[in-house]
Amino acid sequence: MGTEGIAGRLGLPEERCHGQELVQATLHRAMAERRLYLHPVRWTSLGLSLLEAMHLGMPVVALATTEVVEAVPPDAGVVSNRPDVLRDAVRGFLAEPERARATGRAARAAALARYGLPRFLDDWDRLIKEMTR
Repeated sequence: MGTEGIAGRLGLPEERCHGQELVQATLHRAMAERRLYLHPVRWTSLGLSLLEAMHLGMPVVALATTEVVEAVPPDAGVVSNRPDVLRDAVRGFLAEPERARATGRAARAAALARYGLPRFLDDWDRLIKEMTR
């Protein structure tokens, strides 16, 4: 692989990827203004940024590594290890805003169901009840 960035490897112009540093206070607002979340991470078991993007209603395009395969259901984005599949997914979401919005809604629903606060609190309540019997 050459020295080009991920955008170049996906066949996208670098200026479309908005590679800028944002302070925490503006990060989520800026993320929600984007058409999709690209998750090229290979080594993190399940990145918080992926879950944040899903909670924000962003469709996901991600490498099929670690826990991503379980965290991103098919209707919430595209998960693959094939660069051509990932490239086509990025291009598709950029070209079809309504499809991106619908996929983002599915991503949000999946994130809330599996990683939302009510599910988390229910799991803890259940565990505490089991441990105190």
